[in-house]
Amino acid sequence: SVPDRRMRHALLAMMGTFVHLASKMMMVRESRPDSSSLARQAYWTPEVFMESNPANLVRRALSHHQGYVSGHRDANARFESVVVFDSVKALLSSDRPGARLVCGSVLDMGGRGRDRVPDESVDYIFTDPPYGGAIQYMEMFTLWAAWLGGPGGPEMPMRFEDEITINEAQGKDRDDYQLLMSAAFRQCYRVLKGGRWMHVTFHSTDVGTFTSIVDA
Repeated sequence: SVPDRRMRHALLAMMGTFVHLASKMMMVRESRPDSSSLARQAYWTPEVFMESNPANLVRRALSHHQGYVSGHRDANARFESVVVFDSVKALLSSDRPGARLVCGSVLDMGGRGRDRVPDESVDYIFTDPPYGGAIQYMEMFTLWAAWLGGPGGPEMPMRFEDEITINEAQGKDRDDYQLLMSAAFRQCYRVLKGGRWMHVTFHSTDVGTFTSIVDA
């Protein structure tokens, strides 16, 4: 019911940071009885769970020294002078330093829109790709997407077909994972300037998954 769109989305984002804490998936921790965390990266209800009061979570997010408001103020103080452009094209054509925030798939970098990243235009890439099927990011994100994409919220499309993962229920095996990772790395190679670098952070104890990344 908040009329200001930016304020409404800010409140949605704030509540999105703790929506999981108000669910029955939270385990009880003897070391910290006043708080909890996800015990598994899966939809699972522990035998003994801790379901927090949403009103208390809102108060904590607003007043805690590591809460949403303090984080917003800190970010504004640090980045107040940074220009946020409305497209990659506008960023690359400007002489002013700034940023363009794109929430999308690496596979879209070669699209034809204003956010297309041209060939050999990037100085550095840092990426932390998914570790095979260790964490099902999009399936887990449906909890947040349902909340954020509710009444008054932004559209939250779920492109499961584009997710780089290993998931038997989605019909994606290791070959599919390697194929999509190769496509992602191909886009990264296309946009990197000659002689520039990409760092890939990857940790997996599964030999097959690690081999897929090396081969990709």
